[in-house]
Amino acid sequence: MIAIVDAMEKLPLLQATAQPLEGISYAKKIDKAEAQIDWTLPAEVIERRLRAFDPAPGCESSLDGEKLKIWHASVKPSPLDTTILPGTIIEASRDELTVQCGVGALGLITVQKPGGKRMAIADFLRGSTLQTGWRFK
Repeated sequence: MIAIVDAMEKLPLLQATAQPLEGISYAKKIDKAEAQIDWTLPAEVIERRLRAFDPAPGCESSLDGEKLKIWHASVKPSPLDTTILPGTIIEASRDELTVQCGVGALGLITVQKPGGKRMAIADFLRGSTLQTGWRFK
């Protein structure tokens, strides 16, 4: 609390500096098309994009003909089999879903079905028949 008081007292002593005109760029609005997950990207890039697009527009992919928003995931090491196509589910258990990426893999943590609420992957998998080898599009 004392640090904020010290900072407030020094405020009148600060000099305003104009922002230079060169180097300024406009950040355009995020388009919904950018929210579509490209599984050929490295897992780290996709995981950063998931965080950047939360809460809006969110990131999504299609699985078995149904859209699925993916909100949180963790980066996992890539399996030794290099023939696995990006977007392929490489592990589907009761409480874990791991998807192959261009480099590495993502362990999905929080997802959302269309019209539903965010849910933990374990809850999603309880009502699902997903299997290893299925692919996100």
